[in-house]
Amino acid sequence: MNVPFDFMSNPQKQFNRQIFLKTYVENKPSKIYTQVTENLLVIVLHGKKHLIYRDYETTVKEGEFALFRKGNYIMNQILSDEKYESLLIFLGDEMLKSISRPSLSSSKEEIPFFKGNTIPYMANEVNSIQQLMVDYDQYEEIIHLKIMELLIYIQKTDQTGAFENFLHSLSMECDFRQNILQNYTYLQNIQEMADAVHMSVSSYKRKFQKTFGCTPHFWANEQKLSKAALLLDTSNYSITDICFICGFSSLSTFHAQFRKKYGISPGIYRKNR
Repeated sequence: MNVPFDFMSNPQKQFNRQIFLKTYVENKPSKIYTQVTENLLVIVLHGKKHLIYRDYETTVKEGEFALFRKGNYIMNQILSDEKYESLLIFLGDEMLKSISRPSLSSSKEEIPFFKGNTIPYMANEVNSIQQLMVDYDQYEEIIHLKIMELLIYIQKTDQTGAFENFLHSLSMECDFRQNILQNYTYLQNIQEMADAVHMSVSSYKRKFQKTFGCTPHFWANEQKLSKAALLLDTSNYSITDICFICGFSSLSTFHAQFRKKYGISPGIYRKNR
């Protein structure tokens, strides 16, 4: 599980790789360009958070919460009484899938967030979680249960079905992502990739761009190059072996793409390790 924010170099707690917690405080207005690589529940306690995601914009005010899907965001923290404060809860895919139910009617439009009001019950729960965070080891299980309780409470009290549809779309996206991660090394071209998830090539390209933020070709190439760099660092395989283990069609292609990404040849990269 990746905590994506540069300003969160020391997340306050990780629970069994499905939850990260952080109380985030700013004493001056700030603007951040960031890739949210995990599902993120933001509960604003002071000030406002303004977000831009593709063509969507929203402001989460004090007394509101929002659950955000993974993606690239522009975030502005706006102060109230010289302070911005929020509780950030990063949620693993499996945790959200565990409470998601089959959706009766889902929109084809994948909105990037679900927003609601933090009613007194939720505010009390958030306050309780923050108090328990003082001693993580002792209260880890209780905090985990309280976060699950928050999510289920949102699910049960939303009469519109929007939250359930949002969870369902996240679950579908998670299944798509996992299928790609498990099978990309075995698939030779984009037609095979699309067939593996029972989609047309055009639909697959659109879904892939939304899920990973880049084209299938670019993403697959980055995965192969990262794997090659890891093998150069940690294994005794020859460079030719690494080339074909990682799925490159020829040694010349491997050398050219590796040099383009890392600025040096695979051989020099290995010597410098």
